[in-house]
Formats: sequence, C-alpha cells, structure tokens
Amino acid sequence: MDTNYKETEPYRMKVKQKTIKEGVEGEMGVKKALVCLISIFLLSSCALAYVYMNFPHLEEKEYEHMKLPSHIEDAKNIGRVLSRLQTFAIPGSIFLSILSGFLFRWEVALFLICVCSATGATFCYLLFYLVGRPLVTKYFPTRIKLWQEKIDKHKDNLLFYVIFLRITPFLPNWFINISSPVLNVSLRPFWLGTLIG
Repeated sequence: MDTNYKETEPYRMKVKQKTIKEGVEGEMGVKKALVCLISIFLLSSCALAYVYMNFPHLEEKEYEHMKLPSHIEDAKNIGRVLSRLQTFAIPGSIFLSILSGFLFRWEVALFLICVCSATGATFCYLLFYLVGRPLVTKYFPTRIKLWQEKIDKHKDNLLFYVIFLRITPFLPNWFINISSPVLNVSLRPFWLGTLIG
C-alpha cells in the first residue's frame, strides 16, 4: 500500500473536483450569460431601429436604381447609390462578395471579402465565447465531449482542419463560428482558417 498521501486516490479526486469547480466558477454563469445575450440582442435591435429611422433621404433619381439588379448596369447603379449611403454590410457575406465584385477590381474585392468575412466570423466567435459558451456547456455536455474528441485528434494541424471545414459544405459557417469557442479552438487558427477558407 502506498503511504505517500499525495499519490492516493482520494487526494487525486479532491484535486480533480477542485479544478473542475474552479473552472466553472471562473466562467460566466448560465443566468448571467442569458441576461447578457438578451441585452446584446435588445441593444442591437435598438441600434438598427435608430439607424433605420435616421436614414438619409434619397433623391428621386436614386430611387429608380433601388431595385433588384437584372444586369451589370443595374448593379453598378445600386453600387453608386450605396457607396454614398452604406458604411457597413448588413446582409450576409455572399451579397458583400457580389457587390464588391461590381464595385472594385478583383484583387481589392478578394482581399476585402476575405478580411471582412474573417473579422465578422471572429466577432461571432468572441460573442459566443463570452455569452454562449456557458449555455451550451450546461445544456449539451455529451455532444460537446464528442466533438471535443474529434477536435483533439486534429490538434497538431488545427489550421488545416478549420480550412477544410470552411471549404467543404459539410457544416454551415455559422455553426463553425459558434462551435469553435465551445470546443476550445484558439482564435489564431480560427481567424487564419476563415481568412484562407
């Protein structure tokens, strides 16, 4: 029988329980995360309503161009109107990609699309890291463990794994954005993988 106290099983269990407890106490609680998430949603809704109420007025000839484009001239005219009005992209990245292709040279458009997509996905990652992680950890612990084992298999080449997930149509991009912080994918390979993928 081992006489060293620190090597006994009860001591190991105490240390393990203490470590788990410290990890849970160090993160944001579920109720606090839910309140924070609802607050962010309400603040964002108020900000969008404020922006909508204070839109600049369009001239009569500008209203003519605000329609779904059917050919390249229509898209260019919309681009001229929006370049004066728009400061950030509200629609998804696919619309930003199409519009950037019409407005800029291909090199500038490609760079702009990649950086904006990677940065937007990073903001989603950070928001979910702060607010969504405690919620998902509480309500889906078995699924997280299963996915964490898959991520751990690719720890050495995580950047290439993120690029693979971004390129292939297996998982939607929004799912990759919100699951990465829960599965302990670090920010650097996430951003670079999104930029390249």
